[in-house]
Amino acid sequence: MTARSIGGPPGPSAWPWSSGCDCYVSTAVTGAVSWVADEGKYAFGGVFAEGLVGPRFSAHHLPTGSMVEFEEIPHELAGNRGFVRQLAKATGAAGSLSSPHTIGVHGVVTIGGHLCLASDLFRGRSLAALMGAESPLPAAKALFVADCVLGGLEELHRAGLVHGDVCAEAITVATGGEVRLGEIGLARALASEPSLIAWPEVVPPEGGAPSPAADLYAVGALLREMVSGWRPEEIGEWMPPVQLGWLVARAVAVAPEKRFPDASAFRQELEWTAVALLGPNWRRQSDLGRRASRPLAPGTARRRLGHSVSVALSDGRRVTLRGTVAPDAARWARVHPVQPPEEASRA
Repeated sequence: MTARSIGGPPGPSAWPWSSGCDCYVSTAVTGAVSWVADEGKYAFGGVFAEGLVGPRFSAHHLPTGSMVEFEEIPHELAGNRGFVRQLAKATGAAGSLSSPHTIGVHGVVTIGGHLCLASDLFRGRSLAALMGAESPLPAAKALFVADCVLGGLEELHRAGLVHGDVCAEAITVATGGEVRLGEIGLARALASEPSLIAWPEVVPPEGGAPSPAADLYAVGALLREMVSGWRPEEIGEWMPPVQLGWLVARAVAVAPEKRFPDASAFRQELEWTAVALLGPNWRRQSDLGRRASRPLAPGTARRRLGHSVSVALSDGRRVTLRGTVAPDAARWARVHPVQPPEEASRA
């Protein structure tokens, strides 16, 4: 894939874009001012992974020596003006975010006539691939992933942003064991597009637009799946330690007021749970980096559903349509009838 050069965005910057400038996309799609990544500034590599909606390929930014990645947006979405406007707005808002737990996003560019999301290059395996090869995950790995994701959400929510689709496909595990949440901006745009029934993958029972609360509910559903092996729409036998069962049950409670109020509270409770189960050095017990460096058999990655779901209710029923409200909030989503001791309290 080659890039045609028709100039760059206005203003000085080390990149063809910068966190301080607006996000510009193709006039053919949005009617806004257009620019295309300057091919003279890049050495393009090959496709190295699949993203949420398209292939991800690497590029070397020659003036700075930095590596970036581009995820191609399918023509069906690139031709949807409302979606592209939402994508440009979401990526522009997230451009200044800096966190060790997220993959930095730079904006939307056009390369060789293809609309792409530009981000920092972060190589590794998707959590979906690792979960497909090993399910359930040991508690140390699952809690470490959830802790890193919550760390990224802390920064996002503090900046007034939401992710929109916290899922295994949006999380990358590097061979050194580092875990980062990606697809920032793109996930929000996908979740906000009413014509797409497959995004987000998990919605809280009360439905609604993408929100911090919905992000946290999705983390709870992901943690449940990692430690139990049951996908959000499934229910089955799982006998967790009482602390872990209570953590998951609170995270995916049907009633919003029963869940964690923010990412920091969820992360603190997770820390207490991990220390109680595994000891103060619990993070060192995760060998995710070694797992991420192993060859995986083709086709082992966890697959997304074709529609949004909430965590399966205790009677086995499901909420499968975006915005559907659980008919009885008392029959809430829980994976095991575990409740914290009555005398337990948190500061």
